[in-house]
Amino acid sequence: MENITFSNKEIFEKAIEKVIDSSKYKHLQEGENIRDGIAERIGEFFSGGSTGGYTSNSISTAGTQNTFFLLFFIVAIALLYYALKSPKSKLKKEQVIYGEVIDENTTYEGLYKKALLRQQEEKYVEAVRLYFVSLLFYMNEKSLCLLDESRTNAEIIRALHKAEFTKADIFKNISDYFQYIWYGNKEVKELDFQHYRQKIEDLLMEVEIHHEKQ
Repeated sequence: MENITFSNKEIFEKAIEKVIDSSKYKHLQEGENIRDGIAERIGEFFSGGSTGGYTSNSISTAGTQNTFFLLFFIVAIALLYYALKSPKSKLKKEQVIYGEVIDENTTYEGLYKKALLRQQEEKYVEAVRLYFVSLLFYMNEKSLCLLDESRTNAEIIRALHKAEFTKADIFKNISDYFQYIWYGNKEVKELDFQHYRQKIEDLLMEVEIHHEKQ
């Protein structure tokens, strides 16, 4: 029977590429070279055995299958390690969220300070917008809900319910109010703004509590 040689490196590279290219791990393609990082940590697995590869004369069909199962198990563990290590809040690209440019240099603190400044200037419509954007950014930062310019408020609310966020209904109330003001070009009275601001503060606190429980 003709000898068939399986290259450890080729098997490993193809396995890594297949998993990382899947939609589940798309976020791991950003930043550092994940493939190299994984290779450095589990390369010992391949150096521990024969350096010449596996042949049909040296392993059985069952042995080959076990090798592949073990390989994918190690790859899955390594990817989980990097997924937990990497900040989930890292933004993939520049986005425009309700008129606000969000990029890798944007911070929650910066957005909140801008909102506070607009409030002090009594520019309540702008303050409503910026407080809402800062809340969305904070939820992303705390891994509660992904910040995505294409995501609707209805989709965000569904995600919050799925994550068992206890104040998802309050978020729906303030998101409805925000859209009424922003898209309806409505004026904001100071009393209504103070009520809205208090709900934003309650939500920010609840996001932090939810994050600490995870």
